[in-house]
Amino acid sequence: MRAIKVLISFLLLFTTQSFAATGAASVYKVTITKIELCENATINSETSYTTSGCITVGTGNLTVDIASASAGAEIAKFADTSTIPIGKIYRWAQPTLSRQFSIAGSATVTKTIAGTDAVCATNENNDSGGFLTSAPYKSMQMGTYGGTPSEVTVYTPDETTSGYHCVTSNCTTALSSRTFNHDIPDDTSTYGHAVDVTEGETTFKMIYLLGSPYIRKDISPKITIKFGTSASVEAFPFLTL
Repeated sequence: MRAIKVLISFLLLFTTQSFAATGAASVYKVTITKIELCENATINSETSYTTSGCITVGTGNLTVDIASASAGAEIAKFADTSTIPIGKIYRWAQPTLSRQFSIAGSATVTKTIAGTDAVCATNENNDSGGFLTSAPYKSMQMGTYGGTPSEVTVYTPDETTSGYHCVTSNCTTALSSRTFNHDIPDDTSTYGHAVDVTEGETTFKMIYLLGSPYIRKDISPKITIKFGTSASVEAFPFLTL
């Protein structure tokens, strides 16, 4: 039985700042609602692409901790490859995921004024209230210097110039008019070629080129997805007025 292998790395947010630091996630729970294989894809930009000849091999609501070693096996059970037509060539994988995630982790940043390094960790007490409740897809929550990272709920953001950076733990005060871009790292083999995040939708899609084109013969393949979470937490210091 041949395996269809896809390596997927997730970033906490696609809003890379030039002065941001990244760190590993110890917990990263995602909900996959669909996995498709596609014959063709045209990549227009990091945020625009089209596909054709797609077939669904998994659908439902599978929540899995991709920081766990068992994540790939759980997704292999989610994907049913018995319906893949014999003889067609599939070159792309397209997962659909919920825009809501749960994550725990930290990153080391350099403090703006002191100039010293400090560990900024996710804090479960900072993931709700204020703008995080009223505009969850346009807000970035605060981390906490020091301490053990705890699990927080985050969202893949809208592309916007009207975002909020929370400056209090309950996000009742925030820096406004922040710009959030869906900026994918250049390593397409790890981070995919493009994302499709539509404002107002609760799910988003990503497109990945398979390691080699797949043609089903007489035996259904096994889909194996490996996840990378080594740079999933993004943190950066900022000054408040």
